[in-house]
Amino acid sequence: MSELRRNIVSNFKRYTDGKNRVEYIVKIAIYTTLSYILYVVAKFPLPFIFPSFLDIQISELPALIAGFSMGPISGVLVIFFKCLLKLPLTGTFFVGEATDFILGICFVVPSSLIYNSKKNKKTALIGLVVASAIVTVMSVIVNRFISVPFYVEVMFKGSWAPLLGMMSGLYNRAVTKETFYAWYLGVGVLPFNLLRCFIVSAVTFFLYPRLKRPLKLETREVYEDKYTPCENKDGESADEEKTVVDTEEKDGVFTAVNTENADEISQNDDNSAVNDDKDLANDDKK
Repeated sequence: MSELRRNIVSNFKRYTDGKNRVEYIVKIAIYTTLSYILYVVAKFPLPFIFPSFLDIQISELPALIAGFSMGPISGVLVIFFKCLLKLPLTGTFFVGEATDFILGICFVVPSSLIYNSKKNKKTALIGLVVASAIVTVMSVIVNRFISVPFYVEVMFKGSWAPLLGMMSGLYNRAVTKETFYAWYLGVGVLPFNLLRCFIVSAVTFFLYPRLKRPLKLETREVYEDKYTPCENKDGESADEEKTVVDTEEKDGVFTAVNTENADEISQNDDNSAVNDDKDLANDDKK
């Protein structure tokens, strides 16, 4: 865990230091803009299944891509700035945005951490599944103890009538104050977030590998220990393959040089030189 934390911090510093800082800011701005556009445009309600204010939307997609490619800190920044941009469009007294921010962090951070521990399809899938489970559980907790009590006490002046009427009309049941949370959380919030997370995870899982190379979302690095993971034909890091690399300077630029078979190559060169000497000696005798 400490190694992973060190890698996350070092990657963040690498993206934000020196000449990379402007490029990093531009990337965060682009991902934030895309996330905001998806929030405004690409969302649709399911009014016959879930409450009308629960919209299926994929605005976390750019944040997940940022988290996968540049680390979880970058994904959190995209979520944060997207929520700031949403403020003028909502009238939830910041509670809706706070809920979105909490759930966005629960989605982006675990999935990015797991994927960045060893970048391949397996960790991407595991990260998205784990993050979806965390988001679903947290959505129930946040709605039970933060969102609903706030709406009842502040927006509806202590009255449960608007929420009870909405739930009774939606499910054609006489929902009371005592049964409200069972219906709202169990039939509304829980399956809604499972469906939403499944859609976002599926889009991310199939889209990210196809964007990784064209957009150069990930680059191979030569680490201080002079080990770097090989890449297979899909561009994913091999689990156990490692190539020993060294660096050489040419015109002031350091490049990686493969030295995995250096001893074998040297031995072959020596054998070749001995054979050449023998051939020359035989030619002299003739």
